[in-house]
Amino acid sequence: MYKYDFHLRDYRSKTGHLDYLHHAAYRQLLDAYYDSERPLPGNPGLCHRLAGAFSDDEREAVNAVLKEFFVLAADGLFHNKMADEQIAKYMQFVVSQRENGKKGGRPSKPNGIPNGLDSANPKPNPNESLSPSPSPTKKRTTFVRKAVAYSDEFMVWWNRYPRKESKAKAWEAWERIAPPKPFIDELLAAIEWQSKSDKWVKDGGQYVPMPTTYLNGRKWEDKPMSMEAAPYVPKLSI
Repeated sequence: MYKYDFHLRDYRSKTGHLDYLHHAAYRQLLDAYYDSERPLPGNPGLCHRLAGAFSDDEREAVNAVLKEFFVLAADGLFHNKMADEQIAKYMQFVVSQRENGKKGGRPSKPNGIPNGLDSANPKPNPNESLSPSPSPTKKRTTFVRKAVAYSDEFMVWWNRYPRKESKAKAWEAWERIAPPKPFIDELLAAIEWQSKSDKWVKDGGQYVPMPTTYLNGRKWEDKPMSMEAAPYVPKLSI
């Protein structure tokens, strides 16, 4: 979500007791919540990073805000009731817009009847000149390629991913990631263990997936194997 409704009176009535530092922590957490379109991670350390809390006082403010305004649910994530309701409402709007697009969008306007002809009983207009009108001069269209504006999180992921191919297509795949969208820490943690796996190391990294394939397949959700599968050794009968 690039914007969300902020109910000022409701916010002030519930946060009038907060000092400046706690207000900042709360707003930073809400921004991260809406930007990712998903609840906050259940690990307070990750919440500190999302809120930009680095000093002891800042981390303590984040912890206090999490305890007062968020609930650690059974799914292991910090939930905020108002944020969940707004995100659910936004998702319904996105689905309805997508369905309208599949139906063709708005109906096109009917074309006018040229040369003074009546659509019900077409007859030539005697006052209209029959001489051909001059053809309009064709204008040459110039196409200008726009520069792609990559997000900061995408660039962090791209710089860490070992295979650098088709960056523009990878960015398109990044933008199409369906919710729940992953946190950048989750993506980097996956690359950390995957880059050491036998499949990615084999033959100089030949089998590392293309960036677009990796994102489209949500490969960061894969889980590492606890141990390599032992080779099968048949038992010999004695």
